[in-house]
Amino acid sequence: MHSDAMRVASKLGTLIFLCSSCANFGNSSHSSSVLPTIDELSSISLDFHDLEGNFDGTPFFTDVLRAADRNWFKRVIKSHNFPTATLHSSCKVLVTGGGVSVANLDARQKEVASKLKSPRVFLVVNAEDKSGEENYARMNDDIEKDDPVVILGTWFNSRTRNYRSLSRGLSSIYVPFGSINFAERHKHTPLDLANRSTYTRLHDRANVTCKNGLPAVSVAFQYGLRDMHRLNLNAEAEREGYWDSLNVHLNRTLKRTGVALSSSNGILNLGCAPSDALRTLFGEPVETHKKKKNQHSYNYDQSVHRYSCFQAVVAMEHRLGGGSPKSNVKESSPAPGYITEKIIDVLLAGSVPIYSGSDLIHEIFKPSAFVYINASKGRTMEAGEKNLAEIMRIFDHPDEFEQAAQLEGVLQDGAMEKFFSWHPAVWPHYGDELIQRILNELRQHCWMSIQNSASKNSNIVE
Repeated sequence: MHSDAMRVASKLGTLIFLCSSCANFGNSSHSSSVLPTIDELSSISLDFHDLEGNFDGTPFFTDVLRAADRNWFKRVIKSHNFPTATLHSSCKVLVTGGGVSVANLDARQKEVASKLKSPRVFLVVNAEDKSGEENYARMNDDIEKDDPVVILGTWFNSRTRNYRSLSRGLSSIYVPFGSINFAERHKHTPLDLANRSTYTRLHDRANVTCKNGLPAVSVAFQYGLRDMHRLNLNAEAEREGYWDSLNVHLNRTLKRTGVALSSSNGILNLGCAPSDALRTLFGEPVETHKKKKNQHSYNYDQSVHRYSCFQAVVAMEHRLGGGSPKSNVKESSPAPGYITEKIIDVLLAGSVPIYSGSDLIHEIFKPSAFVYINASKGRTMEAGEKNLAEIMRIFDHPDEFEQAAQLEGVLQDGAMEKFFSWHPAVWPHYGDELIQRILNELRQHCWMSIQNSASKNSNIVE
């Protein structure tokens, strides 16, 4: 699917926002630096390099950038009646997924970067819950003083969604990891969120059985088993506790419990193991992540495959917070906008997510697409009491549920363009606004880097 999408990319003619005065950053902060003209931007050749890191999608994302950059040049040449683009300068773009938990570069990435001299700019894909500002601060020791950095991920800080300062050499663009994560998927693109009739139903999802042969409620829970001492010190305990509370209510109401797909089964172990029949449909359960060389590999496609066996799936972020500045969660982290693949996996499966995390999720998905548990009040069943009727309706009216699962799209109006249009599969249908916005930031920082290099050389000559 990736290769098909990339072939489409070379044929696009959609309109971009060519930004010399730059994009509407929404809730953002800007520097007052003089911005380059379109002629100056079009004279720069971008040379993309994949440094890999804590994000397996950097090879695909780097290829996407190259394709989008070619499209940008075609449009500039056409719209300005240039016979060809005159390239005067070259700038290296070093694409990295950062280190294990933040944007730090590991030894291998530093070695590769050391061979790619300035002018250059780092593009960091932040897959974790730290803010753009925190990632930049931690990256300072790994880069040269004048290296510009563009960061994709959570908000820049607790009050600022997007940020740009050419003089500082820093831009931060809010792109939830749940969106960027499509670079790691092999069987799905963001278009599957616009047309959910493509999901595969493996069996009658209203009839699910436990390993002991007893009937189960068609709701699943899949998380890796954590160290219990650490568990009791952070919000993961509340996620486990919610699963316990949900099973207590289901057992009291329906005389059945949900299905635990992995080693994690709450603190009280109330959920049942899947039956052999279910196992034949989706295979043996695996932990949600495992090491792969120097990277982390997440089997998202397998999770989607499994979740398609169930009517609902508990999809909760591993940290409380990540909400808008108006939310009541007082934790300093995660940064606002920390929305991961968890809810995406469930929606791609045609199931209903029982979600707890950032309240910014409502900017992306329609309220009818998921059950939202307000994290600011904790994840106990008591805090989510008003959601019980909504959850029970999923199991009481399976036919209605199946019809809802076939609805054309779960995204809010404009969400595809705003959050997912970096992906080439989206471009022919919704345009490529986001990827061009990212490229625009890279070009402007490259232009500034080239000016700084020229100024240094001039001073040396004098």
